[in-house]
Amino acid sequence: MNIDTELLAQMVRDELRAVLPEVLRDAAAPILEMEMLRKKKYLRPDEVEKLYGLKATTLSNKRVLGLGPRYIQDKDRGSILYPQKDVEAWMQARKRRTYDQQ
Repeated sequence: MNIDTELLAQMVRDELRAVLPEVLRDAAAPILEMEMLRKKKYLRPDEVEKLYGLKATTLSNKRVLGLGPRYIQDKDRGSILYPQKDVEAWMQARKRRTYDQQ
């Protein structure tokens, strides 16, 4: 069975045109989500976790103990929001140098 090289090349191009947009969209989705989170002024605990790697449960524990970043609580709904600038400041204040970085 001898397949024409031009026909095979055209089939490959057609297949790539069909799947490439979906592949690129799927690959770009996490990047776009992170960029959208970076632009938000206030973050929910799950968004802080996605953006900064701080577990929502850790944030909750620190909040109860008064040790975490500043937050806003909606008294009616009980939802928690963290001003992103306060999360960043809180994390910066906890940076430590290792012995070999001095």
